[in-house]
Amino acid sequence: MGRGEAAGDFFKDRGMDLVNLLTNALTIKDNVMKMYLRETELYDEDQYIADKMREPLEDALRKAWDDGCDVAILSHSMGTFISYDV
Repeated sequence: MGRGEAAGDFFKDRGMDLVNLLTNALTIKDNVMKMYLRETELYDEDQYIADKMREPLEDALRKAWDDGCDVAILSHSMGTFISYDV
């Protein structure tokens, strides 16, 4: 594992720590928020789901690479996990 991968894993793990902390801190009335955070948990726990979430970005980047295009990725929230992994 290279330094970049180790740093990426560190920040991904901290992001998951934050999600777990927030999930545990929520009360019963906040089930809606838990439902949205579940997507992040599934991404971390289920490789099939993670692969399916990364696939559209991977395909777009491969096409851009093949076409010789410059690419800039702007992401937010869950998209940040996905784009960093891709």
